[in-house]
Amino acid sequence: MSQKHLFFILIILFQAVQGFGATRYVSKSGSNTPPFTSWESASNTIQSAIDISNHGDVIVIDIGFYEEAINITSRLTIIGTNADSVIIDGSQIRDRTIKVLANLDIQNVTIYGDKFGLDTQSINTKARCVNFVNCDRAFYSTKAKIELTSCNFLGCYNGSLIWHDEPDNLVHIENCIFYGKNVQASRALRIVYGEKVILRNNIVHSYWPGGFSMAFLKDVDITNNLFFNYWLLNAITNEETSEYMNIANNVVIGNHSGGFNCGSISVVSR
Repeated sequence: MSQKHLFFILIILFQAVQGFGATRYVSKSGSNTPPFTSWESASNTIQSAIDISNHGDVIVIDIGFYEEAINITSRLTIIGTNADSVIIDGSQIRDRTIKVLANLDIQNVTIYGDKFGLDTQSINTKARCVNFVNCDRAFYSTKAKIELTSCNFLGCYNGSLIWHDEPDNLVHIENCIFYGKNVQASRALRIVYGEKVILRNNIVHSYWPGGFSMAFLKDVDITNNLFFNYWLLNAITNEETSEYMNIANNVVIGNHSGGFNCGSISVVSR
């Protein structure tokens, strides 16, 4: 059985469980024939498939390099067939590779960006097995429910900048790698405002103080993370005391230590 046929079966099962709408396909080898409901008739661009989609549709993207800047205008699930080989690059087109205007579940793709890789603004977004590469602000949110699982943030000035206007949203980040850019003031991860923040089983690396920072959070759960920072002073800060804070089983590795007063953290100086 070919990889595409196996993937097709998995998509059918996924739809049966989730109750989604139509499945549309994107492939460089497709005939580009709407409504793009098979690999043979697949759209040659992601945006063309998005433009004819309805709320609840699933878009499946074949391996390839897609030089596009995308607007998500319907509530969609977007799934790449291989996270490392489905590449979406809008860095030479505009400052936002993907602009999210409706709820999005995106999986198994690599995103290159200029200023913003994935700009969700105030839209609920799930990202699973997504690579963000060489973005200024790889993942940017201002007011939404955010779930990041098994994502990689590589060489980004701000790996994930979550800046909520109102402190009433969930931020759940698990099994992710944040590897900050080696430039002044680069921040691997910053979260400002939030009703509940869950940060579990992640690796956060930053070259700069404050590489991971939090501010004005109500409910914080930071457990089983590895923080690697060449300059550890102020690597983890909380500008305002949370109403509830559970910080346990975290390890910090780096050249310097100090400034930690927010729970159970093991500091290992190099």
